[in-house]
Amino acid sequence: MTTYRKAARNKLNTLLGRAGFQLVRPGERDAVRSFIPFRETLEGARKAGLSVRDYIDLKYQVPGTTQATVDQLVGAGVFLKKMESICEIGPGSGRYLEIIQRMCAPRSYEVYETDPEWSNWLARTYQVTAREADGTSLRDTASGSIWFMRARFLFTSHS
Repeated sequence: MTTYRKAARNKLNTLLGRAGFQLVRPGERDAVRSFIPFRETLEGARKAGLSVRDYIDLKYQVPGTTQATVDQLVGAGVFLKKMESICEIGPGSGRYLEIIQRMCAPRSYEVYETDPEWSNWLARTYQVTAREADGTSLRDTASGSIWFMRARFLFTSHS
């Protein structure tokens, strides 16, 4: 990338950063900042004696927010049928994954998470398949292979 293009991109990212956004090229996975910091969150949960899910609800949301969201999905009938395979886009810390996996006991559960630390942790902790999150496709998931797809996209600003 030329010096002018880099300078323009940096300037644009400075402006976008005020609204919580960042301009990255496809494949620049390391440039994407984690919404919820991995190490700080795990350490905070450990020190507080809480699960990661409960710690995040307490620190960033309102206690019980995650379960309340899942309860709304249950109330809407989302989980009435057995789900053999689930794919989640942007699972972050896995706070929804943990509950949905326990409720549905799917044969396979795939995640596309851009933060490599969270992605690796989810694969180790919940025995899910972490797919390459390139930001443009779900190319590692076979067409027609997923029974339930969950995505969470957050548009927020960090003040």
